[in-house]
Amino acid sequence: MEDRISSEQHWALDPSVQVYFLLAASVAGVCLLLGIFLNVVPIDESTIPVSLRIAGGLLLGVGGAVSALFLWLSIWWYWWQVDRRERGMSVFWLLALSLGNWVGALVYYFFVFRRVVERRIGKNSF
Repeated sequence: MEDRISSEQHWALDPSVQVYFLLAASVAGVCLLLGIFLNVVPIDESTIPVSLRIAGGLLLGVGGAVSALFLWLSIWWYWWQVDRRERGMSVFWLLALSLGNWVGALVYYFFVFRRVVERRIGKNSF
């Protein structure tokens, strides 16, 4: 049985799904950049109200986790079934998606997947 399907019929290339991909990539990217920023810049947590810390933590935690998981699993599924690249790039993306987890999926989304979608359904779909 063939695991790969043609790119024309894969659900991830459906124009109606692209909004969710963009939203998930944006939220995951913001969480990544915010995490890096907050680890570099020292912030006194005692100056932030407890309710704001709880609300912000829940919003970023739940939103970031759902977005990162959706993006990672969807990109992994797309890569496994559709993406046919030369052997060296396949190994590279296999390692990036496996070891990089959702950060690797975020990089794959912006550097590979969006270009494929733009060629397939046009730039005005985002």
